[in-house]
Amino acid sequence: MVKEIYDLPLGDKVVIPFDGNQPSATNVDGLLGGFLGRLAAYSKMFSICFENWHLVLNSYKNRAWNDVIKAKLLWDPIYETAAKVYMMKDIGKKWKENMLKLFCTYYDDKKSRDENVKNPPLSIPETEWATFIDYRLKENTKNMCKRNVENRSKLKINHTGGSKKLKRKRAEIVSI
Repeated sequence: MVKEIYDLPLGDKVVIPFDGNQPSATNVDGLLGGFLGRLAAYSKMFSICFENWHLVLNSYKNRAWNDVIKAKLLWDPIYETAAKVYMMKDIGKKWKENMLKLFCTYYDDKKSRDENVKNPPLSIPETEWATFIDYRLKENTKNMCKRNVENRSKLKINHTGGSKKLKRKRAEIVSI
């Protein structure tokens, strides 16, 4: 399980097989995704004050990479660069999803901005929460969200594959 990664016995590691630019289709892929999701949601690791992943400081990203290395995860050294690129992109995606989840869960349209700022999630300082709410209430951000909703409604085929990566799904189908 994800929370047990740090508690592995001395010398034990979780091997993540890479196939090109991403983890190969194994059960470890789900474990890796869960671990990266926990890193992305950790508010002391990645502040919600940044408007997008590209603006997050490299020092934060490097600290996350050091946590990945400390977490007893192991991959073939020839895939070191691919592993880092893949994991940083995945953390960025999960960070963005976490911010949307926080906003949808804790922001109340019926309350004023100031009332919403007074009730931040437990792990997030009020100043960061205020900055995040101000970003979400900007006219440009609202317009972008509306455009995204319109674009999603135009999709002809909905995604029904579940949470597994396509590569892992394909491997399961082939093995049947």
